[in-house]
Amino acid sequence: MLPAAITALVLAVSTAAAHAVPPPESVAVLYNLSVPESRQLATTYREARGIPAANLVPLEMPATRDISRTNYEKNIAGPLREEFERRGWWKRVKGRDGVTVPTVNRIQVLVIMRGVPLRITQTPKPPPPPPKPGEKPAQPHPFAGHDEASVDSELAMIGVEGVPTEGALDNKYFKSEKPFPEAAMPFLVLTSRIDAASAATCERMIHDAVEAEK
Repeated sequence: MLPAAITALVLAVSTAAAHAVPPPESVAVLYNLSVPESRQLATTYREARGIPAANLVPLEMPATRDISRTNYEKNIAGPLREEFERRGWWKRVKGRDGVTVPTVNRIQVLVIMRGVPLRITQTPKPPPPPPKPGEKPAQPHPFAGHDEASVDSELAMIGVEGVPTEGALDNKYFKSEKPFPEAAMPFLVLTSRIDAASAATCERMIHDAVEAEK
């Protein structure tokens, strides 16, 4: 679960990443077309950070904090992958195991604006069949049936398709000693969210971060 406000300083996502700041052209900004303030915040952030206008990604999505797995794929993941393809931001290959993975990715950071849903809710699953007479009930895996997640963590691996949605995946960059631009992990993007109780607070976060850096 995400805190109520996440720092606007996206380029200080980790100590290692701070040593080699990704260039502005490697940053994409995602916002919700259904939320006017989301568009405004994206523009404010882009201008404050010198990010190319072509790196703004507007998508129509529900104006809710929670979203189902089906709607996440329909309104966020699927359209975002199409934008990456259309803009030539990555190259992907499909392996023999059926998993599609980026081999080249021009986008290192994805900044998510207030208005984009926060959480993917758990998909309802049918109950397991009852044990047969004389059988002991099976002990389910602790992650069995759980496909709920934060939107931000799912978007960190937006280019990877064909992996299970239930359970957890390891963060390959966790504890890395290399700056992210040097980590050679095109299948992964750093994600950061500019969110707070109000759009005004978000805007102040953006400007305050820039002033603090000065």
